[in-house]
Amino acid sequence: MADAGPEPRGAHLAEGALQDKDPDIRAQAATTLGAMKYRPAIRLLHHALQDKAPQVSFAAARSLWELGDFSGRQVLLDVLEGTKGTSDGLVDSNVRDMHRKLKNKKGLVVMGAERGASELMGPLSFGMPLIKQQFVGSPNAARAAIANLLARHPDRETLQALKVALMDRDWEVRASAAQAIGKLGRPETAKWLEYSLEDGKPIVRYAAAAGILRITSGRTSNYAKSSRPK
Repeated sequence: MADAGPEPRGAHLAEGALQDKDPDIRAQAATTLGAMKYRPAIRLLHHALQDKAPQVSFAAARSLWELGDFSGRQVLLDVLEGTKGTSDGLVDSNVRDMHRKLKNKKGLVVMGAERGASELMGPLSFGMPLIKQQFVGSPNAARAAIANLLARHPDRETLQALKVALMDRDWEVRASAAQAIGKLGRPETAKWLEYSLEDGKPIVRYAAAAGILRITSGRTSNYAKSSRPK
């Protein structure tokens, strides 16, 4: 969807929604602006980084990162390390609450990704898959996604955070960290992945093995070749 470029009217509506009294709508707006690749919204997203609702600051940091602005790096690192959440608890992802959610605006934000998003929310449906990942499913899905996101532009602090994530309590986070480290292709990180070969989850072991193979064979990704710690 982002390849089509931003649609001005929809982008302006999303900018206005950053002022909504509902934090989940503000988070959806921030996510939508990032999905639209709407660079004129960077200034407003900077302001959203300071939002007291964690889902809003997280969505703003993620969108800024996608727009090439890394000022929200610390927010993303805090989420990856588990010291900052991505929701204030107002959105409950339990299946038994889905019918209740459909009766209110938060419910439309979460459920709109399933069907009829454009009819329900218009331009705000643009970033629906990203916001659904944030609010629904595994509580650590967002943390797992951040590992690969941060690895696109790594610095020393990011590398250390990925190393720590290899020992995270959640296997999804460990697997994503192993995958991200492998994509970076840095020879010095191969020894980090060796410990993950003994992980209790097969998918983590596979990610670590694939990462070691990638590193030792020199098959690095394009962004790994062009990125170096600052």
